[in-house]
Order: sequence, then C-alpha cells, then structure tokens
Amino acid sequence: LTFSLSLSLSPLSPPLSLPSLSVPPLPPPLQYGQQHTLLHKFNGALMLLSFFMCRVALFPCLYWAYGQHAGLPLHRVPLELPAHVNVCALLLAAPQLYWFTLICRGALRLFRKGRSRPPHVNGWAGAGRPKEEGGAPSE
Repeated sequence: LTFSLSLSLSPLSPPLSLPSLSVPPLPPPLQYGQQHTLLHKFNGALMLLSFFMCRVALFPCLYWAYGQHAGLPLHRVPLELPAHVNVCALLLAAPQLYWFTLICRGALRLFRKGRSRPPHVNGWAGAGRPKEEGGAPSE
C-alpha cells in the first residue's frame, strides 16, 4: 500500500515535498554516533533547503503569482485578496514557520557541536562511552 502526498509543479514533474509512506524508516543516525559525519550534515542542509523551498517560500510565491496574474505589485496583493484568504494563508504558514525554526535550531546545534566533539569509540554512540558525572548515563 503506497500513499503519497506531494506538491507537483506539473503532472510530469516529480513530487517535491513528502516522501511515500511505504518506504521503511531508516535507523536514526543518532543511535549510531553518526550525527557529526559530513554526510549527515549535508543531508541536514539539504533537508533545510528543501523544507524552506517547498513549505515556507511557497506562500510568498503564491502571492507573487497571483500578483502577476492580476497585474498587481507584490505589496498590494494581500490588500486586494479577501480577508479569509489571508487568514487561511497565515494559519497554514504558521506551523511551517514554527517547524522551520526548529529545523534551523537543530542545524545550528549540529554545526556548532560538530567541530569540537571527538568521534566515538568503535563508531557507535553507546560503545566505550564512559558514564557522565552525576550518576545516570545520558541517552
């Protein structure tokens, strides 16, 4: 069973936003101490860029396209649209902006820690790692 929700620019273009739900989940790199590899950082940057383009920049692009169609400059489009359209766009954009800020925070944390953190013994986060001071091991 395959279910896919995607944003396509044309019927012939590939989907840009959500992957198919039939793909099995991959093991998280955090479990294997791989979150500071170059590949993980590249994947995170690619996710940040694609999320921004497909989820955040979509709303200004829609307003711009409507302005082009109606012959309006971009700053006049929200004033010409009915209020309920602007409210709905704001309600749809708010969670996207929230998730984008969370992704940006995670990316900043990853790139800040990535330079100063030594690699784990045996390449696995749980192997050979001493318990932190204070008693309980960190997970």
